[in-house]
Amino acid sequence: MAQTVLTASGFNRPTLAEVMKRIGDNLSIIIGPVNRDPDSGTGQLIGTFAEALGVNFETAEKVFLSRFVSSAEGSALDAIGEWMGMSRLGKTKTRVNAILYGTSGTTVPSGSTATYNNHLFGLSADVVISNSNTNDITIRFSATTANAGVRIGGIPYTTPGANKQPFEIATAVAALVNAAGTANGATNFTAAADGANIRIRSPNVSQGIVVSPEGAGAAIVTVGSPGLFTALEDGPIVVPANLLTTPVSAIIGWTGLNNPTAGATGSDRESDTAFRNRLTLTQGSGNGKATPDAIKAAMLQIPSVTSATVIVNNTLTPNAEGQPGKSYMVVVSGGLAQDIVQKIWDVGGAGIETYGTQQATAVDTSGNPHVIRYSTVQGQSVDVQVVVDALSTEEVVSTGLKQLIQGAVSNYFATLGLGDDVVPQRIFGYIYSATNGVIHMTIKAGPAGGAMTDGATPIDADRVATPNTVTVTGSGV
Repeated sequence: MAQTVLTASGFNRPTLAEVMKRIGDNLSIIIGPVNRDPDSGTGQLIGTFAEALGVNFETAEKVFLSRFVSSAEGSALDAIGEWMGMSRLGKTKTRVNAILYGTSGTTVPSGSTATYNNHLFGLSADVVISNSNTNDITIRFSATTANAGVRIGGIPYTTPGANKQPFEIATAVAALVNAAGTANGATNFTAAADGANIRIRSPNVSQGIVVSPEGAGAAIVTVGSPGLFTALEDGPIVVPANLLTTPVSAIIGWTGLNNPTAGATGSDRESDTAFRNRLTLTQGSGNGKATPDAIKAAMLQIPSVTSATVIVNNTLTPNAEGQPGKSYMVVVSGGLAQDIVQKIWDVGGAGIETYGTQQATAVDTSGNPHVIRYSTVQGQSVDVQVVVDALSTEEVVSTGLKQLIQGAVSNYFATLGLGDDVVPQRIFGYIYSATNGVIHMTIKAGPAGGAMTDGATPIDADRVATPNTVTVTGSGV
């Protein structure tokens, strides 16, 4: 029987009925006709042998299938992952980059807690609230002296000349800061004037900058410094932006906190399905370094990173998106800035420029800092227009047809990754699978507010298509 089970075309496990027939046939050849009735002695004997052989065949099939990513399970899938240079992610805790506000010079010790939605989060390391390490500071101008302003990272931003009102100083200084706030493709800081106050913030919530008042009459109003909070329990706790705002530990001088960006959501132990998908996405590049596929694989090893791509410009000149020559851009969804840049430094190519709209500092094995740039996934809005041209007269049309069609379009968009173009022809299948009674449609798509076409809508390589409006019109909707 074995030669018909394991063949060049794969493993063909016989059914229990086939095994019982083969046993009965063999017994009949050896001892003559036998009673195969399930209630007879020989029938029960055949059933007993067949069940045991069936278990063996099932086990052999599982062993055969355990060699493949698509069918391996449990420890067999772990073994394949190790061979491919990837490990299954265990339970992780949610982590949140936050800004701690309070009196300058206040030390908030490691372990201090804050709460969101009845979940406790502990501060991972001591934080000294200070303008020498701030990513959110407000300075007030109360005099009209010349050269009033602020100093950021040692660089002064001041207004020349006297006889300016405080609100004029704040407005002028904010304009100077914003004009200089973008360098090498990464936003370093922004400023906003509100009356006599100027608020300076860094979008990099994991690292602070040095900001100080400049000139007579300039004084700090509020100051916040970055800190990392980690959930005290394992598992997925979703923390949206601006909701980790309640300190629990009573620390004199610590007045509040906020998380400008969403937390990196923790997870339970990675399931077979999720691990299998990640192994498929990495294409066996887990053991490499410096290549685009290897960098992508490394990004997907970071807890809470859900997608990643690497865009390389091998030319000597900037490309159409403004990416400098001889540089690469890592684009990720999810994760914490400090984890992302450290991983890029660990696996990226030496001497090759990183590029992106975000930046943070990684450290080498000697403790030296290195500014690394990357980008986060941004949506590119697309309008979709579905016109139902005809409905069936012989089939019951689905109730709530319009909502079902809109949901089907959303399901199509959910399958798109970075840089995937929107192809209207591919939406048909999703709608037909979700509805009854539709026999003819016209589907067009286009950039939000732009021209609609039944051809493909191009999506930038570092963006993912998102539905802006889904218009459904026509017969029966």
